[in-house]
Amino acid sequence: MNHYSYQVVCDALRLFAQRDGKQGLCVAVWFFLKQAGWLGDLSHRWHGGQKIEDAMLWHANQRGCLDCAKAGVPVSSGLRKGMHGSIKYKHIRWSMSDLKAWQRIIALLLNEYRIKISENFL
Repeated sequence: MNHYSYQVVCDALRLFAQRDGKQGLCVAVWFFLKQAGWLGDLSHRWHGGQKIEDAMLWHANQRGCLDCAKAGVPVSSGLRKGMHGSIKYKHIRWSMSDLKAWQRIIALLLNEYRIKISENFL
């Protein structure tokens, strides 16, 4: 393991330890996904690049506005901001519905890359 990889693991474990339960796990996994380059800018659609101001849907492992994605995991603007800010700020708290949505998004993304996750994660 090179120094960079070791540092990423240490940083993810620190993020996990600073937060409660499933929220800490989501933050740590999200950090890994971000460091791996699997996440883009959460304020824009991946296809088309238009800015999304309001709520969006996570569909087929990409973000879409409510007009172009007719189904998927709903992502409120508050959840989107929390997902982004959670790596920097440890005192962000979500509602249970937002936390469940975040877990589903992570599970869908990992499943796309054929990474099995524990049933306890959801």
